[in-house]
Amino acid sequence: MFAALLTLGALSGASVSAQMIDTPASYAVIMDHATGKILYSKRGDEPMTPASMTKMMTAFVVFELIDRGELSLTDKFTVSEDAWRRGGFPSGTSTMGLVPKDTPTVEELLHGVITMSGNDACIVLAEGISGSEEAFSRRMTEMAHELGLTSV
Repeated sequence: MFAALLTLGALSGASVSAQMIDTPASYAVIMDHATGKILYSKRGDEPMTPASMTKMMTAFVVFELIDRGELSLTDKFTVSEDAWRRGGFPSGTSTMGLVPKDTPTVEELLHGVITMSGNDACIVLAEGISGSEEAFSRRMTEMAHELGLTSV
């Protein structure tokens, strides 16, 4: 493994051949942060389902709102019956384990999104910030466009 890292480091900007990287990942991209050059891409131009990418975008929006002073880590949101039913334990999906009428802080919800992949935490943040998932989804899309992100 150490030798492989040295080999990759020695390339310093050269393209990485597919034979050098063996990953079970369905999609992968290696980019030189300094230059923006793509060094390796596995299915990088193919559309993929968002899955946990929406959770990461949820976290990004929350951090952006905190940076803008529109939200605080100590703000609290109430867990709705709907967030619990569709994103909590009854849903059978990945959850933070929230229950109706709980009032977690934004910081706790971020931990739930990022470390537990909690669908319930995402729904509570969406409802608390924008009033509904639909409105929050529109806000995420607007911020994605501001970043230059587009969907295929």
